[in-house]
Amino acid sequence: DKGELMARIWAVEAYRATIGELPCRVRFLVEGEEEGGGANLGRLLDLRPNARRADGALIEGGDIDVRGRPRVFGGVRGMVALHLVCRTIAYDAHSSLSNLLPSASVRMAQALATLFDAGGAPAIEGLDTGVRPPSAAQLAALGAIPDEDVDDLLEVYGIDRFIGGLRGQDAIRRLRLSPTCNIQGLWSGYTGPGGKTITPAEAHARLDIRLVPDQEPAVIADVVRRHLAKHGFGEIELTMFDFSYRAWWTEPDHPIVQAAVRASESVLGKPAILDLSSPGTAPMHEACGPFKVPATSLGGSDDDVRVHAPDESFSLAYAAAATRMTARFFDEFAAMWSARRAG
Repeated sequence: DKGELMARIWAVEAYRATIGELPCRVRFLVEGEEEGGGANLGRLLDLRPNARRADGALIEGGDIDVRGRPRVFGGVRGMVALHLVCRTIAYDAHSSLSNLLPSASVRMAQALATLFDAGGAPAIEGLDTGVRPPSAAQLAALGAIPDEDVDDLLEVYGIDRFIGGLRGQDAIRRLRLSPTCNIQGLWSGYTGPGGKTITPAEAHARLDIRLVPDQEPAVIADVVRRHLAKHGFGEIELTMFDFSYRAWWTEPDHPIVQAAVRASESVLGKPAILDLSSPGTAPMHEACGPFKVPATSLGGSDDDVRVHAPDESFSLAYAAAATRMTARFFDEFAAMWSARRAG
């Protein structure tokens, strides 16, 4: 996240150039492997245990909604990523035999269809295994999120309804409190130019499942494996990718989250939307879990950045706003800890 990183660095530079020394120590933890797996981050931190010791963590992310309001997160979701392989016949066959030979692509499609209900919502038995019930503070924070915060996504993505017809608070709770199931890739047979009349012998699919506290990636991988076996697809091979993380959330009424709210509101002049978690995933449990470091976020992303699309972008105006928010956060964070120590 180059834009988010630079906003943090610019904030340090601007603070020191205009005000002086920072009111707190700042340690940057930057890694470049996350989208490719991030398997080495935990091993690196294990070699430097003190790198995980901190009074708080400011995560990448945080954004500005379509109405110019800052959105502050108290954490990130976890994730487990899975690779499924289905093999049927010994090798690709001429498609003239397709009414006799089992197709791997058909078999995989049938297996994937069992993961969802007729409306497209996840239907995996046990997908909620380990889910921690929301706290009173979390439910209160969700109840304060305006309906348009999620309903605006309909216009952003050019659709007229969400899965299951959810709107408002129902959609807000589904997005924040429920694990997901997503088919991120699916391939089989011949997909090049022209035609090649084959019955595929092998089919592949990749899933990602976003997790909430206290779900364990390996446990959820087993849940999917058992689901497939129960529905008659036990022969499908399932492997778990290295980039699997647990969720890491900080309560919305924690002082560090409130410090991020104040810093964001002071820059944008609008009330912040306080959210439990980013919808996405980052290795914050890996970084914060061992010493239970509280975490929050603020930033200048927005709904038009087209995250992970080919034309992903980052607004320069919002990058400047994120820089100012980060610099304000240093003061809010230092004041917060001074007050806690005095108390």
